[in-house]
Amino acid sequence: MNRNGSAPPAAPARRERTAGRRKGERPDPAHPGGRIGLVLVAILVLALFAYIVQGLYALQVRDHARYAVEAAQNQYRQITVPPLRGEIVDRNGKELVFSSVVETFGMTPRDVKSRSGTAEREEIAAAIARILDIPEDTVLADMAREDATWIELKRRVGKEQADAMKAYFDDHEVGGISIDREYRRVYPEGRLAAQVLGFVTNDGIGTLGIEYQYNRQLTGEPGFVYALTDNYSYRTGLPDTSPVSLAARDGANLVLTLDIGLQRIAEAELKRSVDIYSVREGGLVLVMDPYTGDILAMAQNPDFDPAAPAARPIEWSLDKWNPSDKEEKKYLGEVLWRNRAITDTYEPGSTFKAFTAAIALEENLAREDEIFDDRPVQVADYTIHCWKKPGHHGLERLDQAFWNSCNPVFVELSRRIGIDRFYSYVRSFGFMGTTGIDLPGEGTGLMHETPGLIDMACLAFGEQSTVTPVALLTAYCAFANGGALVRPRIVKAVTDANGAVLQEYRTETVRRVVSEQTATRIRNLMEGVVLHGTGSAGYVEGYGVAGKTSKSERDDDEKIISFAALAPADQPVLCILVVLSAADRDLTSAAAAQTTARILSSSLEYLGVPREYTDKDVSLLIRTTPAPDLAGMTYLEARRLLAEKGFQADAGRTALGDDSLVGGQWPAAGTPLHRNARVALYPGDPDPEDFVTVPDVSGKTVHEAIRAFAEAGVNLVLDGDCFGTAVAQAVPAGEQVLRRTPVAVTFHREPAE
Repeated sequence: MNRNGSAPPAAPARRERTAGRRKGERPDPAHPGGRIGLVLVAILVLALFAYIVQGLYALQVRDHARYAVEAAQNQYRQITVPPLRGEIVDRNGKELVFSSVVETFGMTPRDVKSRSGTAEREEIAAAIARILDIPEDTVLADMAREDATWIELKRRVGKEQADAMKAYFDDHEVGGISIDREYRRVYPEGRLAAQVLGFVTNDGIGTLGIEYQYNRQLTGEPGFVYALTDNYSYRTGLPDTSPVSLAARDGANLVLTLDIGLQRIAEAELKRSVDIYSVREGGLVLVMDPYTGDILAMAQNPDFDPAAPAARPIEWSLDKWNPSDKEEKKYLGEVLWRNRAITDTYEPGSTFKAFTAAIALEENLAREDEIFDDRPVQVADYTIHCWKKPGHHGLERLDQAFWNSCNPVFVELSRRIGIDRFYSYVRSFGFMGTTGIDLPGEGTGLMHETPGLIDMACLAFGEQSTVTPVALLTAYCAFANGGALVRPRIVKAVTDANGAVLQEYRTETVRRVVSEQTATRIRNLMEGVVLHGTGSAGYVEGYGVAGKTSKSERDDDEKIISFAALAPADQPVLCILVVLSAADRDLTSAAAAQTTARILSSSLEYLGVPREYTDKDVSLLIRTTPAPDLAGMTYLEARRLLAEKGFQADAGRTALGDDSLVGGQWPAAGTPLHRNARVALYPGDPDPEDFVTVPDVSGKTVHEAIRAFAEAGVNLVLDGDCFGTAVAQAVPAGEQVLRRTPVAVTFHREPAE
């Protein structure tokens, strides 16, 4: 009861816990709902923890390598360092090909800006355009393409421009620019030996010739630089970082068997003949060392510029040349770029008669003094005539038949030899396969697989079968070196940058094909061709020349004339083959022989081979012929006539085209001139101001003096004999005379003790 005696009020009923709890009141762990909540929270925490652990495991353990690479790719830049492509030099170490550094500049447009703030984008564009010499509008338009990942600014930038670009970017801390270094092939001799050397694509891959054949050795292996970088440190990486690098291994160098001096002579004389005789498909010249198989010169006309192989050929007019057209592409690939001395085959014609004679002599089936009949001969259903038609040479010795190149006599020799033995020798001389020369695309001559009598008879004088020029001259080398077939080669050695020899290619003798005695007998027969027969145009004073002429026809009725020769005949130093393709119908093999003579004369003199004069040499040297009257002829006609007379044409100061009419000449018509003298031609009267300076030839031999006068523009006239050295000249050295004026020179030789 209360203090006042009343009963206390009843206590209010206690609220059920399930009715809820006050805000902020802690849950009762004993209650089922609270336990579920805690479990869920714990699961979530554990799941989150497991996810984090799993992610860390994947990042740091399982996928560490992948993420490390991706991170490195974002932070580091791999800079490829291209190797320097190897040099190509001639046998004397003179450069034919080398590489120079060029660089390609590109940009990522959205990243191009100056970190230092010293240049606005417009200023950067103007600087790029100015330094690289490209339109500023083009640079600005490219910079506006911010969705582009990379745009090339300029390819193959030279050192001066590249250095200026780098200096500007460094000064202004310009980012977003990339620089790729590459090497450009340089051909210091221009078009010289273009088909032999080949060329290199923009991707640095050798194409054709030496560049293709030895691409692996020349290329080397690239190096790399891994540097921590950003858009602004494109050259050396971020400051205070250490780039990791792997040095490039430069390509090896090649030492060729070619001699630049001999190559120049061969190309110049070939071009002269192609121009004078209007040879429609040009020609080729091969010069070999008969003892080693070294290719000393390999000339071809027309040619191309290996630094710009797809550029317009000289012989095509600007309005007709379109390198994207099918015909133009075909011309590049099938005419200019192809090395025809290696790839092409042709009927060797009468040059093959040397092999038929060699087989007969080797097998003791004939003698040089044996009498043969040159009348037409019947083989199967065919009648084979001598080239001399109408008529023939009649009865003659074998050596005379060789000099006169009489077909029926060689048919008779083949009959004596027999099919099996004949073709066994043909195979031994290398005509059934390739020579194995280290140049790409070597062809194989076409021979009958199961030859009959008519096949053998035709091949005995060089028809109905084909050979490659390199195979023919390689076989001719056997007559010069004593009977051995040597493998031709174009590369002597592979060296490193310091000149150390990495690999040397030695002379390889394939087999002996004839005895030394037979080789000598064939040389004697060939020398008779030049002295007494069809090859008289191949005569060279002071150097005995052994040669064989040829004229053959293709299926399209085009004519091929050629001349194969060895010189000096008694101890050969050089073997040479000249082939002129699609020659004028009236042109004889004398044109090829004359070309050969000029090449041999200059080449042997260049090599320092002394001249030994015979009585015939002296008579030819002192003999004079009146200069022909050339007025009214076209320049081409005049050059041809002069060549037939043994002279050469020389355009005066005014250029003349092939169809230009000759108005005047100097020396005048009728002036006595020696062989190989030059006549200056003019569109009008001789130019009275076309003066040249007379050189001093005192102490020189006759041929040295002739050469010195020819180079100066003067004609030499012999005063007396041609022996000894020059002791006096009619016009003193240093005086001015009209171009090609004859000047008398006196020679004197010391009496024998």
